Amino acid sequence: MKHITAIIQARMSSSRLPGKVLMPLGDVPILELIIRRLRLVKRIDTIIVATSDGAEDDPIAQLCATLGVAVVRGDLHDVLTRFNLAVEQYPSQHYIRITADCPFTDPDLINNLIDSHLSSNADYSSNALHPTYPDGFDAEIFTCHAFNKTLLSANKQYEREHVTYFIYTHPDIFVINSVNGVCDKSSYRVTVDTQEDYIFVNNLVRDIGMNSIDIRFKDVVDFLDSCPVEYFINSNEIRNSGLQKSICEEKI
Repeated sequence: MKHITAIIQARMSSSRLPGKVLMPLGDVPILELIIRRLRLVKRIDTIIVATSDGAEDDPIAQLCATLGVAVVRGDLHDVLTRFNLAVEQYPSQHYIRITADCPFTDPDLINNLIDSHLSSNADYSSNALHPTYPDGFDAEIFTCHAFNKTLLSANKQYEREHVTYFIYTHPDIFVINSVNGVCDKSSYRVTVDTQEDYIFVNNLVRDIGMNSIDIRFKDVVDFLDSCPVEYFINSNEIRNSGLQKSICEEKI
C-alpha cells in the first residue's frame, strides 16, 4: 500500500479576500468543509494544514485543533519551505496538494486522481494541467522524490510561492500525468478568491438546495448548465491569476 498525505495550504492574509478560508459556506467554515470532504477519501492516510507562523493565522490553527487535524506553521511567503516542514514532519510516499479556496473539493475526483497517478507511475498528476473541470475542483498529487528535487532546484520566487510550478513545467525531468474530464466545464468558477466568488458559491449552495458537505462535481455542473448567463457574477475572473501575477512581477 502507498502512504498518501494530503496537505491543505491555508492563510488568512489573502490580498483580495482576507480571511476567506474561515468564511462560512452554509454553516461550516470553508477550511472545515474541505477537511471534512478529504476525510471521505479512503486512500488518504493523513491530512495536514500548512499555514504561516504569523499571529493572523492563529485562528486556522485553533480550528484545526478543534477538528483534530495536524498543523504545520512556517514562512508566509516561502510556501515551498513551509510545505517542506509538513513533508519532514509527516513522511509519505505521495502528497496531495489542496488550496483552502476550493470549498467543493470532490472526494470522488480525488480518488480518481490517485488511481490515475498510481497506475501511471507518474511523478506528478493533476486534473488542472489542461483544465476541463471547473476552477475550484483542482487537485494535484506528486511523489516525495519529485518534491525533494523541487526543493533543491526551485530558486525563483514564484517557484517557491507556487509549490508545484517547477515540477509541471519540467517534463524533461519528471513524468507528468494529466487527468481530464469527459466534458470541458472549465469555464465555470467555484473557487473563492474575491467577494464576488464568495457570493457566487453561497448562492450556489442555496440554489442547489443540498447540505454543502454533500454537494459533488455532478451536482454543481448539472445545476450550472441550466443557469442563465446573468447568474455567473464572477465570470470575469481569470484562472490562476495569482500565479501569472507572481511571474510577471519577478520578470519586471
